[in-house]
Amino acid sequence: MQRFKIKIGSVFSSIFGSIFGFIFTLLMHAIDLWRKKMEIIQNSLKDPFFTDEFVAGRGLGHISYFGLEMSQNQNAVIVWDTFLKQIDTPLARIIELGTGSGGLSVLFSIYCTINNIDFVTYDLPNDSFTLTHQNLFDSLGIDYRVKDLSLPDTIEEVGQLTQQDGPTLLLCDARKEEDWNDFASYLKTGDYIAAHDYSPTEEYFWEKMAMKIWSFIFIDDARITDSCEKYNLKPCCPEMFLSAAWVCKQKH
Repeated sequence: MQRFKIKIGSVFSSIFGSIFGFIFTLLMHAIDLWRKKMEIIQNSLKDPFFTDEFVAGRGLGHISYFGLEMSQNQNAVIVWDTFLKQIDTPLARIIELGTGSGGLSVLFSIYCTINNIDFVTYDLPNDSFTLTHQNLFDSLGIDYRVKDLSLPDTIEEVGQLTQQDGPTLLLCDARKEEDWNDFASYLKTGDYIAAHDYSPTEEYFWEKMAMKIWSFIFIDDARITDSCEKYNLKPCCPEMFLSAAWVCKQKH
C-alpha cells in the first residue's frame, strides 16, 4: 500500500509538473510577444520621415489626405494611383465594398469621373460617415448604397454589376475574406479583385508590418488560397500592394 501511495504521488507530481511547465512556457511566450510589440511601437515613433499623423495612423487605422479621412496607411493613395496608370485595358467600373469615412471613395470617384468609368460604393451605416461626408458624396454624385453585403440579394446585385461588360475592379474592404470568397466566382477574365488589411501570413504581419506598415490583419493567403486556385486568380504587383496592406489579383 505504501508503494502504491508513492507511485500515485509520483504520477500526480509528474502531471502537475508538466502542466506547470506548459503554463510557464505560454506565459513566457506571451511576455516575449508583448515585449516585441512594445519595441515595434517605440521604434515606429522614432521614424524621422513620416508625420506624427502617419505614424499614429499605422496603429489607429486612419489618416487624411487634403482633409479626406480614410482607413489607409500613407502608401495607399500612391499605390492605387500607380496601379491604375499601368492597367493595359481600361476599366469599365470600380466597385468598392466598405466605404468607411469615404476618403478613398472620393478619390476613386474623381478618377472614375475623369476617365468615364462607373463607380459604386457599398457599406452598412457607420458612425465615421457623417453628414459632412454625405454632403460631399452628394455634390460629387457618388453612387453610395447602404446595404448589408452578407445578404443574398446584395451579393447577387454586386455579382451582376461585376459581370457587366468590360473589366471590373472589385475592392473588398468591408468583410475582407468573406467578400473575396463570395464574389470571386462572379469575376470575368480580365477582372481584378483586391482586399485590404492583408498580410501574407500572421507571422509576417507581426514581424514586418505591425506598427511599421499597418496594424490590422483580416485576410491572409491561407484564407483565400482555395478561391484563387479555383478561379485562376494571379497576383498583381504583390510587393507594391503589400506596402499598403492590400492584395490584388487578376482573373485569368
